[in-house]
Amino acid sequence: MNSFSQHIISNFFQTFYHERIEIAKEVGKHYHRQLDTALLTFWFSVIDFYGGVYYIGKNNRKETYDRKPPNGQNLKFAHKQSFIEFVTDFFPTPENALGEFLYSVFRSGLVHQLTPKKSRIIWDASNPKLLWIEIDLLNTDDTANKIATINIFQLEEIAYNAYKEFRRKVENDEMIIECERIYNHLIVIQDGLEDGITLHKQFSKLPELVQNYITI
Repeated sequence: MNSFSQHIISNFFQTFYHERIEIAKEVGKHYHRQLDTALLTFWFSVIDFYGGVYYIGKNNRKETYDRKPPNGQNLKFAHKQSFIEFVTDFFPTPENALGEFLYSVFRSGLVHQLTPKKSRIIWDASNPKLLWIEIDLLNTDDTANKIATINIFQLEEIAYNAYKEFRRKVENDEMIIECERIYNHLIVIQDGLEDGITLHKQFSKLPELVQNYITI
């Protein structure tokens, strides 16, 4: 395996991530009714995370957003376009055309409103569809006569396979150029994902008494 590919595997396909993805698949089989929104949020997080990594490799750039001085610009890692591009390139047809729909209706609704926007969530292993739209023919208002239903079982299957395919391409050196770009933007730069910067900043805001209490 190319050295850049190895770096991407060790940093972004760690055992921690892999174990929890496998655990989530098992949890869904038994507790999907109790944990439907949690499971849906988790699989969107998988798309968010690997979409963020993939976007940087594909486009050779990091998106940022402005912060008030003295913070300057911060990394915008998971965003709408990275979500869409991952879905477009790793989901099967015709589901690969649903990236913006999934992001705007379901993912954003869960993150910001606790529930998808005018939608239902089901778990149906016998239904091959990922989502479908029902239209109230008695309602003539085009903006208010639709409701979307998403099948978490199919989203889990498709998102899991997309994650596996991304990893396979990296391991088989099919994305060497992309891996080099990811390496340069996120690994060679100290704390390219800003995790350490965020932790340090939040720790520094704590009162000294609290800092001393939680420090070991």
